Amino acid sequence: MGELSLNDTGEITLDTSAATYSGVLDQNWMGETAENLTVTLNSTGETLTKVIASADGVFARIKTGFLQTTNLLAENILTKRLKVEEKIISPVVETAEIRPIANESGFGTLLVDGDAEFSGNVGIGEDLVVSGDATVSGELVVNELVAESARIRKLKAESIEGLEALIATITTQKIQTENISGLEATPSADLDDLTATDSAWLAELAETWETTTPSEDIKIEENITILGMTSLAQTVVSGSISQDGTLLLSDGNSINMLGGTLYLQNKGLGGIDLLAGKVTIDVDGNALFEGDLTIKGTLFAQTIEATGSAKFTGNIVALGTLDAGGGFTSSGSATISELNINRDGNLLTPGPDGVFETIASAGTGKLAIDTMEVTIRSPFVKEGSLVYLTPIGSTDNQVIYLKNLDAVDQTITVGIDKKAKAELQFNWWIVN
Repeated sequence: MGELSLNDTGEITLDTSAATYSGVLDQNWMGETAENLTVTLNSTGETLTKVIASADGVFARIKTGFLQTTNLLAENILTKRLKVEEKIISPVVETAEIRPIANESGFGTLLVDGDAEFSGNVGIGEDLVVSGDATVSGELVVNELVAESARIRKLKAESIEGLEALIATITTQKIQTENISGLEATPSADLDDLTATDSAWLAELAETWETTTPSEDIKIEENITILGMTSLAQTVVSGSISQDGTLLLSDGNSINMLGGTLYLQNKGLGGIDLLAGKVTIDVDGNALFEGDLTIKGTLFAQTIEATGSAKFTGNIVALGTLDAGGGFTSSGSATISELNINRDGNLLTPGPDGVFETIASAGTGKLAIDTMEVTIRSPFVKEGSLVYLTPIGSTDNQVIYLKNLDAVDQTITVGIDKKAKAELQFNWWIVN
C-alpha cells in the first residue's frame, strides 16, 4: 500500500455523507452505516475495498467513518455526541448541564462511585433517587418535598397548614421532647422563626410524639399563655391571682386594687349581702345591720330617727335642731319636754380628807356647825364650768357662794363669811 494523503487535497476521499448519525443507535443503523461508508481514489474514482489485517499496528492518525471495537482505551476522547445504552461509570463527572432527551422518559441510570460536581444546572426529567448523603451548598428549588423525617435549623414559609391546631394541642398536652430525634433548639425557639400559620408536615410529625390525654392529670412547669376564652370547672389556685395587673387576690383572704378604686356592683344591677345576711345593701343604697354599728369618727346625717319603741341613749351632738327623748348637746336651739339631770339624791358625807366625793353633776350638800366651807369632788368639774348654788332654808342672813374651782383636782369649794351657827343645806349644779 502506497503513501496516501487523507486531507482535502490528497488522493483519498472518505465519504461519510450517507452515514450521518441520526441520534438513534441500534443494530440496523450499524449495518446500514457500514455499507454506506466508502473510500475512493481521487485520480481514477475507484472505490478501494482492500482489507488490512494485522495483529498489531501503530498509526499517527486514523480517519474513519465507522469504528467498531470491543474495547477502546484512550487518555482523551473528544466527541460531539456520546450515546451510552447501559451506563457510565466514573469516579468524577464534570459537566455544565445534564438533561434527558426530549420526549423520552429518561436517559438510563447514572451511577457515581465517588463525588459528583455540577457547575451549572442539573435537569431531572422524573425522579432523583439518592441512597446516601446529598449536600447542596446553594439554593435547592423543588415543587414538592416529601420526607419521612426532616432536621431543619431554620424554617421560613409563606403558609404552613395545621400549625394553629398544633399549637393549641401543644399548650394543653405534655410533650416529651427527648423522644424527638435531632432537635437542636427548644420548640419555643423554633416556633419564633416560623413566619406562617399552618403546617401539614408538622401535624404529621406530632402524631409520633408521646402526649397526655386531657382526661388525665397535666403538669406544666413553665408559663402558659392563652389568648382566647377559657372555660374552667372547679379550679384550685395555690398562689395569687392577678387580673389586668390591677386586681390582686392573694394570701387566701385579701382583695387589693392597685392604683385605683375597688368597685362592688358598680353597674347597680343587684345588691350586696355580707356574712349570710348580717349586713345587706339593696340597689337603692339602703343598708341593714343585724348587729351593732360603732363609728369612731363623725356621723353626718340629715335626720336621726328612732324606729318603733327604740330609744336614744348616750350623748348626741347635733349641728342643727334635734328632737330626742334622751340627753343631748346642741350648738343650736333645742326644744325638749323633759330634761333629766344626772344628780345624787343622797346627802353627801365627807371622805377621810374631808372632801365630799360624788359622780353626779348635781346634788345636795351641807355646812356643819362652826364651819365656814365645804369641798365637793365631781368628774364634771372642768375649766370654765358653771356652778349654781341654792340654799335650803334660812342662812341666818349669810350668803352661800362659790369660793374656789380646781379643774385639775376636779373640786369646787362652797363657803360663807362667818361660822355657821346651825347646819346649812344647799343644792349645787355643775353645768358645762
